[in-house]
Amino acid sequence: MNKGTKKGLVKLGPIGKRSNKTWDEKGRYKITGIFISYEDSHVNCLQFQYEDNCTNLVPEFGRHTGSKFSTVIFDYKFEYITGLSGNYSPSEIKSMTIKTNRKKYGPFGSKEELNTKFNFEFGPSNRFGGFYGTYSTNGRITSIGVYVKPGGSGLGLCPVVYNFSPSAPPMPRKL
Repeated sequence: MNKGTKKGLVKLGPIGKRSNKTWDEKGRYKITGIFISYEDSHVNCLQFQYEDNCTNLVPEFGRHTGSKFSTVIFDYKFEYITGLSGNYSPSEIKSMTIKTNRKKYGPFGSKEELNTKFNFEFGPSNRFGGFYGTYSTNGRITSIGVYVKPGGSGLGLCPVVYNFSPSAPPMPRKL
């Protein structure tokens, strides 16, 4: 991987409870697929597939033990991630929805509306720079965050708004 693609990324989050099992996909922005294992109450496991001269599948984060499993495949030459939203509790990510420039995928996990919502939106241009987070020993995703590129599509620096619920940790707003 080109080290230059990792420079200058902004780290947003993480949202949720940090645990000792960490994962970090900084600079891995050419996502072709996401594999999600979940229950009706939480997200168990995430696994990512990337395009880096060939298709690569990284190890799973959490455990594929959920009673539900979804595969999200992107048209990666034309489709890219523009946002991530969901709910979390003090101990785990309850649900997540992935937004792209073409459509919305999810929610995966709980359909219940909680006061602890998160919403990372990073604009209409391709500014996604990777995911990171933690998972517990019982295999559940406990926190999630994203990396974003400060500029995108040759437009220079674009306004960024971080949207969070009142119960989420405060984050700066850059306009």
